Amino acid sequence: MKNYLYFSICLVLLFSFVLGTPIAQIGGNEFFANEIKMTINQLGIPNDSNAVVYSDSNLSSYIIAKNSKVLSSEQVCISIGKNKTENTFKIIEKGRIIQPLGNYRVSTTVICDRMNEFEGDLSSYNNPNFQFVDLKNDCAFDLTKTERACLVVLGDTTPGPALNPSVAGNTNFAGFLFSLLLILLIAATYLVLPILVKGFSKKKFYIAKLALWILAYILTFIFTIFAPIALMAVVLLQPILSFFALKHITPEVDGTKTALLAKILMFLEFALILIWIVIFIILQTVVIS
Repeated sequence: MKNYLYFSICLVLLFSFVLGTPIAQIGGNEFFANEIKMTINQLGIPNDSNAVVYSDSNLSSYIIAKNSKVLSSEQVCISIGKNKTENTFKIIEKGRIIQPLGNYRVSTTVICDRMNEFEGDLSSYNNPNFQFVDLKNDCAFDLTKTERACLVVLGDTTPGPALNPSVAGNTNFAGFLFSLLLILLIAATYLVLPILVKGFSKKKFYIAKLALWILAYILTFIFTIFAPIALMAVVLLQPILSFFALKHITPEVDGTKTALLAKILMFLEFALILIWIVIFIILQTVVIS
């Protein structure tokens, strides 16, 4: 039975990465904050990537800096680069707040260095995104200072997803609310079943279930980008642990009500997964262009 349990856990983790990663797609501000975290110690080295930006969510150096936790807003500049001649972005505040005029997939370059080194960096790399950057007009950097800063350059754009995932999520509020009620109901049983079942061999499954929720909650705050994957793994593991716990629970030893409660818990957990799968399919249908 242990082999089946270990196999099930491995299978769940695999599905969590497959299903959780698309959900984990993040907005522009959080994306660039993560890019800066990865680039801040690689001074003078460009980091090319691709981002998705939405018309209902401005790019803000204030938010990017706050989320990066390594720089202040004065040390982050956003340049629209070659998009100055395109009707794709609007400058709300020079170098600080940029409004996308549509939903785009955009090529990006992030480079971090000391402020007095940026002019040399931009001229030394044959990077197409750098050709249209005007540091004096695009950014509020003091180019004589030696403190670190990061430049975010927006390059080529193509049409992006039709709808911001956060907006798509709001359209399924009823489904999420129902899921939340199920979660609360399930959570209540976690506090009861470890007490009702007899023997640690059964209690350990329900203790593990509760511990997984606590772990996922902690990961949500420490590693935000992995939160959907962690949550998906926890949700998928719950009915599996319930199933193996039920293999040990008998009405004769644990009581009829306890055995019934354990079965109801497992069915509720399966129902929660089915609801989330339906919501996931709806989101992918709406969000992916």
